[in-house]
Amino acid sequence: MKLTTTMKDIRAADPCEDGWEKLLEHMGKTRTDAKHDETEFSLAVVLESNGIGDALWVLDNVLQNRRICSLFAADCAESVLHIFEAAYPNDDRPRKAIAVARNPNATSEDREAAWGGTRAAWTAARTAWTAARTAWAAARDAARAARAAWDARAAWAAGDAARTAWAAARSARAAGDAAWAARAAPRAAWAARDARAAWAARDAARGAGDAAGDAAWDAAWDAARVAQSKRLAQYIEHGEAAAKMPWPEMEEA
Repeated sequence: MKLTTTMKDIRAADPCEDGWEKLLEHMGKTRTDAKHDETEFSLAVVLESNGIGDALWVLDNVLQNRRICSLFAADCAESVLHIFEAAYPNDDRPRKAIAVARNPNATSEDREAAWGGTRAAWTAARTAWTAARTAWAAARDAARAARAAWDARAAWAAGDAARTAWAAARSARAAGDAAWAARAAPRAAWAARDARAAWAARDAARGAGDAAGDAAWDAAWDAARVAQSKRLAQYIEHGEAAAKMPWPEMEEA
């Protein structure tokens, strides 16, 4: 399986202007030349030049490789599945959805059932997430009041509880992406790329005025993006066989 593309094919898929300009510069091409350039190159070039977001966009919109999209999205969801299952040990819907996303013989009925079941889990998790955000706001206000008394320990304990609830919601969102992969794989990979919940978490930490929390979320976000990029690189190099390989080891900072 070759995950290769051409400048002509990418241009024909109407990429965003910023991403297209970045790739043109990396490839040393003019707009006119690139529009008709049929020279094949690896998707790894896009990953190196533009990052994981644009690489997934090409995988989805240009190569239209639904199988790799599904497998990658399922991997991302499974990487945080343990958080969800720790909070909801009796709810196996996300795990089942991930299995369906990976099953090349899954029927349309299987996909619809996986999506419906996980959507219910996702809705429940969103409720927990909303509660977590409320708890976080309360923790922030309490912390401000407690600082005046030089004792914010109780407030930060509440904040820790909020963070735990949010973590469960985040994992459910990721598992929901995998379920969507089972139903419409390319869009699932795009959803995994977005990681909107991670942004929300970082914003919550900033809203709490917690510089340490802000730095922690930034570091976690960056580490996740690096890990996902390395995982996608495995699929680019090895195709479907990467699904049976462990995630690449991360270098220590």
